Amino acid sequence: MAACDLAYDTPGTSFCPPGVQNGRFCAKLAVSASHSIGRGHVMKMALSVGLFDADWILLAGLINRAIQPDGLDDEVLGFARTLASGRA
Repeated sequence: MAACDLAYDTPGTSFCPPGVQNGRFCAKLAVSASHSIGRGHVMKMALSVGLFDADWILLAGLINRAIQPDGLDDEVLGFARTLASGRA
């Protein structure tokens, strides 16, 4: 997700950067995420062993929007159609 231009997810989802659960620094995440979010958020994610909820990830700027599961596919496909039509 850190390397995506656009990202959507659902409320209630939790995130954990790869590597941090086993005591490793996640440099790949840090580099990718630093292009999207602030250094403080990157360091918190890279050095923390905790989970981050969708609200935190949204506020940090890693996802563009948190959408209820029953509307996620429609929202993403609708946006993709808008982009493909050239009217975005």
